[in-house]
Amino acid sequence: MDPVRAVVQNLNLYYNGHMKTGTPANMTVQARLDPESREALVSLASRLGISHSEVVRASLRSMAKQELPVRTVKLVGIGAFDSGVEDLATNKKYMEGFGFTRAQRAELERSRKTE
Repeated sequence: MDPVRAVVQNLNLYYNGHMKTGTPANMTVQARLDPESREALVSLASRLGISHSEVVRASLRSMAKQELPVRTVKLVGIGAFDSGVEDLATNKKYMEGFGFTRAQRAELERSRKTE
């Protein structure tokens, strides 16, 4: 793996709107690095004779040019179950008694019979 790309992949970047410097084109970013990433950053900066900031900027530009797979959000269970009830999500009668104890549910049933 490209060492510059490795540095960017292991960064946890945090941006705070209050950290802006100068024009909106200049933005300060704080990053937490694991020991391996920190060593890669220091080593690259030393070998290339550039600042840590320039290593991170070059790494970001390098990754931005690559065709990386798009991460999709996966919702587990959506559409996986069919209750057979057409209006389950919209009809409030199906939620009556939800969260009740057995005693409360029994009381609800008794009150329905007397109505």
